[in-house]
Amino acid sequence: MANNDALDEVNPGDVIELGHGDYWEDLKTTIDGTADMPITIRGAGGTDDRDNVVLRGDGTSSRVFEVKHDYYIIEDFTVNGDAEDDPDRGSGSDSIKELWRDILIYATGIYDFRFE
Repeated sequence: MANNDALDEVNPGDVIELGHGDYWEDLKTTIDGTADMPITIRGAGGTDDRDNVVLRGDGTSSRVFEVKHDYYIIEDFTVNGDAEDDPDRGSGSDSIKELWRDILIYATGIYDFRFE
């Protein structure tokens, strides 16, 4: 199942685990988690292995990973939206009810993003 298919079918409390590899697709959330049952998106292998799970995007939009829903835990992978023709390509978040943990983000434009 592609990761966007998993995001289309996810429910509060679910965990989507990204295995090792480069992911050439843009991800976009489709549903809110809840305070008691957040939705988790994580890389396999934990923090020490996050360089082996890389979300690169498909090159067609300005955001590799777009979170517009609440109560997400996002952890243990790399977001690399580096595109030769678009230096603003990267990650975006319009929500403040999420936790980004042990994520390596580089060569991207990040906007609408807060750490609390």
